Amino acid sequence: MQHDQSKITAMKKAERIRNGRTPDRTDVRNLNMSMMSNNNILFLAAMSPKRKVHTSRMSMMPPPSLNTTNASRLSTMPPPASLNTTSSADLRKMQLENNNLELELMYSQYIASYAELILEKKKLKEAEESFSKTMLSLREETRVLLEKYQALKTRLKDIQAYSDLNDYMDIIQENMKEFINKLEKHGIKDKLSHLEKALSRFNVLQCENIILPSNAEEMKEFQKTLEDCSTTLQQISDPMQADGIENVAGNYEEFMRMYTEFSGVKKIVEEKICNLQADILKTCSHLLSQCNEAG
Repeated sequence: MQHDQSKITAMKKAERIRNGRTPDRTDVRNLNMSMMSNNNILFLAAMSPKRKVHTSRMSMMPPPSLNTTNASRLSTMPPPASLNTTSSADLRKMQLENNNLELELMYSQYIASYAELILEKKKLKEAEESFSKTMLSLREETRVLLEKYQALKTRLKDIQAYSDLNDYMDIIQENMKEFINKLEKHGIKDKLSHLEKALSRFNVLQCENIILPSNAEEMKEFQKTLEDCSTTLQQISDPMQADGIENVAGNYEEFMRMYTEFSGVKKIVEEKICNLQADILKTCSHLLSQCNEAG
């Protein structure tokens, strides 16, 4: 509370001095600025994060009390009435209050700039989060739109294929109608039926891979072979000869069975003969070796 009261008192005095428009306000301000050292100004500039406090010419100049020119000017000027009524203690107190007021103003500026920096950081963070959310939503919308585009593209391809198929079917139908009209107009159906009747007598069983005869003798042999085949086919087709064919088939199967058995026996005999020859050769070799040792 004391700090606030002193601050309010200093502000009231500063306001009263400004409203009074005393002629020594510039000199007092120059005196206050000269009393602030360059180190204090640089310290306040380092503390401020946004606003930089620049050392003015007035702060870099020597104090007015040391400037001979200003001193001479002040000595020649008549003393104002306010300074005559104010004691030196009040002037020193006012100077201290003005210094405190300047420091408080600079500190308030620093706090304001720091608050602005915090607000800017907060707004920047909110903007980044909003931008990230917007990008995510745009990405999701882009993915959905791409899926819809692919589905629409596939749909368009299917529609185009169906359209081409319908066009092709229409062309086939038109060609079929034209062909039917031509058949009815030129009587091709009747001609085809006559041709079928004419070719029906050639619709018989034919053999492939037959060497055609090149001279009369081969032609006679070929004719004789055909006659024998015809006779055999007639005998096969005769029901009276069916039993004989069955007997021949049974005898053939028996013959093949016996042939298989004989082949197996022949193979066994050949193996036995080979083994016997090997034993004979071994025995002869052993006897010859014994004879050589005895001799």
